[in-house]
Amino acid sequence: MGIDNQVNPGLGLRWRAPRESWDWIADAGFYHDSGRHTAKLAGIGALWHATEGLRLGGALVLLQSKTYNDGTAFIAPAPLAAYEFGRLTFNMVYFPKWHEVNRTNQVGFWLTWWLGS
Repeated sequence: MGIDNQVNPGLGLRWRAPRESWDWIADAGFYHDSGRHTAKLAGIGALWHATEGLRLGGALVLLQSKTYNDGTAFIAPAPLAAYEFGRLTFNMVYFPKWHEVNRTNQVGFWLTWWLGS
C-alpha cells in the first residue's frame, strides 16, 4: 500500500484545562504520515485521572491527509492513554481500521512538554 514509514515526525500544541479528576484537552498539529504526506489534525477530548500519573480518555479528531480517506478530511473517535512525569507526558492513541476511510490500524506515540511551572 506504500504506507510503511515507521517513524512519523511532527509538531503540535496542546491546551489543557485541569480539573480534580479529569482534564479537558485540545490539540492541533501536523506530522509526516506513513504514506509520506503531511497529515493535519485538530481534536478535543478529555482525560480521566486513573492514577497519580496515568490518564485514560478519548477525543474527537479532525484529520486530513492524502493518505487517509482519499484526502478528504474526516472526524474520528480516538481512544487515548497518557502517563505524566512532571512536566513531561507520554501519550498514546489508537486508530482502528475502518472501511475505506482508514485502511490500516495505527498506533501513535508522542511526548508533550508542558511550559510553565
